[in-house]
Amino acid sequence: PYRTEGGQSVKKLLIGIVTSNVHIRNSSEVIEGVISQAMKCKCNVIVLAPPNNLHTLWNEHRKTALNIYRLAQSSVFDGFIFDKRYMDNPEVEAFCEDILLKTNKPVMMVDGGKHKFFENTASDDRKPFEELTTHLIEVHGYQRIFCLTGPQGNMDAEERLKGYFDAMQSHHIALDKSCWRYGDFWKASAAELAED
Repeated sequence: PYRTEGGQSVKKLLIGIVTSNVHIRNSSEVIEGVISQAMKCKCNVIVLAPPNNLHTLWNEHRKTALNIYRLAQSSVFDGFIFDKRYMDNPEVEAFCEDILLKTNKPVMMVDGGKHKFFENTASDDRKPFEELTTHLIEVHGYQRIFCLTGPQGNMDAEERLKGYFDAMQSHHIALDKSCWRYGDFWKASAAELAED
């Protein structure tokens, strides 16, 4: 847990990633990105995630799996990255938030929107989609523009769709329900839209 800096032995910071459903591509890509950046910053990373999906059948076995998050209470951690996007269970989310809050360590949320205690890395997905759609209208003269976004109810997906709507409405182009749809942020829904 130490590194050498200028001939001195310096403790490496230990960052905990608190997440669930690590098998989901978007989640695993965030974890890979955090680990990659941590290596550049000479930090260590520990991923705290249950071995199974906690948003399906909620039983005693799944409740026991929550104990993995209790490891965050260890004094070895210097801070946390909290990715609650795929928790899909308010009980699990509240459990994790409570534990992280009690650590009194810095917590950064991944695209979590506003939170009363934690900082976040929420990106502005609305404005870029508005600018992209505006470009297609003003520079290329397109009127019939298709918009494929992510899963319905996902904050990023909804913001992207709003940006598309903003540009279409500001250019007085009627919104045609057949020109936009929800997808999965991945290749399958893009291929389906192209096929249609």
